[in-house]
Amino acid sequence: IFSKMRVYDGETLKDTDPKAKSYQEYRDYAGVDEGMNGLSTRFAFKILSRVFNFDQTEVAANPVHLFYVIEQQVEREQFPSETAEKYLEFLKGYLVPRYVEFIGKEIQTAYLESYSEYGQNIFDRYVTYADFW
Repeated sequence: IFSKMRVYDGETLKDTDPKAKSYQEYRDYAGVDEGMNGLSTRFAFKILSRVFNFDQTEVAANPVHLFYVIEQQVEREQFPSETAEKYLEFLKGYLVPRYVEFIGKEIQTAYLESYSEYGQNIFDRYVTYADFW
């Protein structure tokens, strides 16, 4: 599904994923009723309003809280059990692991960037002391 979304957004995935399909292949496979079932925009708006209105002092969405609200809302709605399970499986089996991967990379990047200046300072001190010696 993620590859399909990226192709629909205009990206070419043939370079990165040899198994990726073209835009036309995805369209042909989907048929004419693609996007005509699933969650409504009202459902999505209710979730977003709960996430953005959670903290009155900050106008931002917390991704972890977003996942929690989605899970709670799916359980509250009166979806057929198989549909609710499908949504929760997608949330827990696909979205959450991708977010964990993303946030892990962001933390590593921030950690490395914070130590680059520290490392440069140590090197500069080393050069200074070596010059004095």
